[in-house]
Amino acid sequence: IASAARWLSEARWRGQAASPASAPPIAAAGVWIARDAPEWGPWAAYWRATKGSSPPTDKRDGWRFPALAPPAFEIAA
Repeated sequence: IASAARWLSEARWRGQAASPASAPPIAAAGVWIARDAPEWGPWAAYWRATKGSSPPTDKRDGWRFPALAPPAFEIAA
């Protein structure tokens, strides 16, 4: 492995492949839910029960949750 000084003096970066400029963006984990969406209610109830406060909202008036429904959420039959 060349030292930094040698790597620079020998211009070894020219022989290396460039990093992919067109790499796809990394998708954010989870799902963004608007505060007026039906999924907001169960998440708000879960958040209050587990954290003691209402979920925050971002500038778009929603929040990114890990899934569409909170854990242990049962769909009414």
